[in-house]
Amino acid sequence: IFDSPKSILLITTLILVSWCIPLIFLYPGTFINDTWGELQQYISFTQQGGVLQDHHPIFDTVILGVLIVPLAEASGKWHIVIFLYVLLQAALTGLSFAYAINYFYKKLHIGFRFSRVLFVAYCLLPLYPASVQTVSKDALFSWIYVFFLVDFIEVIRSNGRCLSNKVIMIKLIVFAILCCLTKKVGFYVVFFSLMSVLIFQKENRKLILFPLVSVFILMYGIMPIVRTELHVIPGGKQEMFSLPFQMTARYVKEHSDDVTDEEYEVIDRVLTMEDLASRYNPTNADPVKDYYQKGSGQDYVEYIRVWIKQGLRHPDSYIAAFNSMLAGWFSWSE
Repeated sequence: IFDSPKSILLITTLILVSWCIPLIFLYPGTFINDTWGELQQYISFTQQGGVLQDHHPIFDTVILGVLIVPLAEASGKWHIVIFLYVLLQAALTGLSFAYAINYFYKKLHIGFRFSRVLFVAYCLLPLYPASVQTVSKDALFSWIYVFFLVDFIEVIRSNGRCLSNKVIMIKLIVFAILCCLTKKVGFYVVFFSLMSVLIFQKENRKLILFPLVSVFILMYGIMPIVRTELHVIPGGKQEMFSLPFQMTARYVKEHSDDVTDEEYEVIDRVLTMEDLASRYNPTNADPVKDYYQKGSGQDYVEYIRVWIKQGLRHPDSYIAAFNSMLAGWFSWSE
């Protein structure tokens, strides 16, 4: 199937067929708390004169709302509409996997045997259908990053020559923009990836400027105007500080006697210190960072200074907190 002219379509179809049983058993799909909040925002904004909040990317909120709410309200069949959304999400995710396999086989020449291993893994590992049946921003943007990563690998493999092809250039720009729109840290993923090519790539550097400039114009030119026009409430800074907050919480848990009065006061402006140690969950930052911003911008600047000082005193706590946050990639405990 990897040599077929229609290999991407064929692989996508086979992946979807293999996911049918778990998707049916998990009908209509799983909503997480974030999704309920986003749909509530969308309904309030479109029907009741409410406001959007940038706690989650507003693009995700609008996409979820547009694809689910109008059809569900018109038909009264919420379960069916949610399941149709899950099927669409599954199709796009399967398509991204098929695109990756096709690329690895034809451009990286990994061979039939390894391509088959990848194909079987995508079909049979329960992680994938369990993910795509989740109606959430995470499942919404995951397949986009697969497309971006594959095209980014091709930029590296070809020393940037592939970007002289208008189709590839447009694809990279579109997926780079979607990465930025669907995930808060997406801009940093795209920016540092493209900047690394710009710095270390000796050929065709000018071509990489097109996607780089595009995401800059989007994030710092267009999106601020959109948020202003829609009167979007800014999200809290705590969302960007999940990892340092986890490190601080572990530090306080393990070295509470080592926290000075001045450090206690600085940290308490952005995190509630009273029960910080007991709220620390090694694999989940939500109990520590909470769901709202505490403190001003200057408070965060002072916090970072304390964070650096404490990290130099006890780097072992920071390393442990970092590893715990990544445990989902290598631990079977959950």
